Amino acid sequence: MEFLDKYFVEIKNGSKVTYSESDLNKLDRTYETEVLTKTNKKFKSPMRKEMQKSFQSQVRDYAFERILDRHLYTFKYLLVIPNPYGVAKQTALLLFNSSKVCRVHYCVIGDKPEYNFDGDSVPGTRHRVAIMGLYHGRNNKVDLQLIDEENSIIKHRVINIYVSEIAGKASKIVHNTDKQMSHFPFILLNGTFFNPMVIDGDGNLRYSLQLKTGKLGMIPLQNGRFLLADKTAGCMNEYGKVQPCRYHEMDYMGRVYKTFLLEYSIGRAIAQDGDSLFLVTSSDKDHISDCIIELDMNSGNIIQKCDIVSILGDKYRTVKNWADITKLEYHDGMMFVTVKKLHCILKLDWKKREVK
Repeated sequence: MEFLDKYFVEIKNGSKVTYSESDLNKLDRTYETEVLTKTNKKFKSPMRKEMQKSFQSQVRDYAFERILDRHLYTFKYLLVIPNPYGVAKQTALLLFNSSKVCRVHYCVIGDKPEYNFDGDSVPGTRHRVAIMGLYHGRNNKVDLQLIDEENSIIKHRVINIYVSEIAGKASKIVHNTDKQMSHFPFILLNGTFFNPMVIDGDGNLRYSLQLKTGKLGMIPLQNGRFLLADKTAGCMNEYGKVQPCRYHEMDYMGRVYKTFLLEYSIGRAIAQDGDSLFLVTSSDKDHISDCIIELDMNSGNIIQKCDIVSILGDKYRTVKNWADITKLEYHDGMMFVTVKKLHCILKLDWKKREVK
């Protein structure tokens, strides 16, 4: 049997060592009512029933905590969950318990040493190790180190995580690579006609999102997360075109923290100050990129709205895209607004909405 040993994995107490997509869906159904009590109201619809992304993330997190409560897994007997939140195939989550406070350092072995992708978990005894940077269409070797509070490596092992092939534009977006011009091992791409992704210096896809987004794509936030326009929910504008109206606050594992429904069409210029997110939108149906709104990230409410025409007057408002705001910067109550079509940068007192 020695020649077959490499094809078998030792399993503690008959527990599962990995969860499939169907296993995760079963977890959703099992814990859904524990997270939010259902009402007796029911309605029939020909449309497919689907959890809201933010609620599904809450249910998954609740389920992962219940798994850790059972103390089934250790560093030797890990639970590996590929694509734990269903929208980022090149990620995985490791779950296990330890008897003392430790952290995990992981390293996804790259095709070249400079393309190794590594990270660290938060120290504790209940471990949820987020793995990113996996190759698709193959097995990935992941080096794991269990490190104690004295920064000593107490255990070490290497595991394999398989990621299936990613179909569509994402896997074919890079045609040629100039190795001499690439000074960064990893580059985050946020394009108009493809979902956000990360490639390494060899042009290999190392991260991608399987969630349809609009031309706005990903908006990085100060807390390390990002706002993503969700193209699966849209509204019709005055020109008969469908535009995204649902935006998710997400992390790179695909976990959705909050979902915002906005009636405004969001432009590409943004700024942030704490919980306030400043977005460029349209003042009315006849004009675009000439208005700034302040969104409270906690409540989802629009705190303030500023039409540029109320500051500059309508002298220049002769065409649809008369202002074209392309950049916002916020510092100490002052908003710096780049108005491309007027070849100027406005310095506004945001609270008073006055030019300084």
